[in-house]
Amino acid sequence: MFAAEAATPLDYAGVARRFRAILVRAKLPNHSPYDLRHTFATDLLAGRETVPAAPITYVSAQMGHANPATTLRHYAH
Repeated sequence: MFAAEAATPLDYAGVARRFRAILVRAKLPNHSPYDLRHTFATDLLAGRETVPAAPITYVSAQMGHANPATTLRHYAH
């Protein structure tokens, strides 16, 4: 998802450090990059007043899961 200048993947710790610095500068509560992934999946599964819930097969594909059961286990609550 992210690439360093040398066209190599960034490690999670580096991404998390940069993400945290952005949150501090913006005076936002502390969250992790994983929190964005979790929110994305749970919001898709839950839907909203004007947006229906997405099918589990769609959400699972968006998350990169081979099995929709994985998506349900981690994000449906």
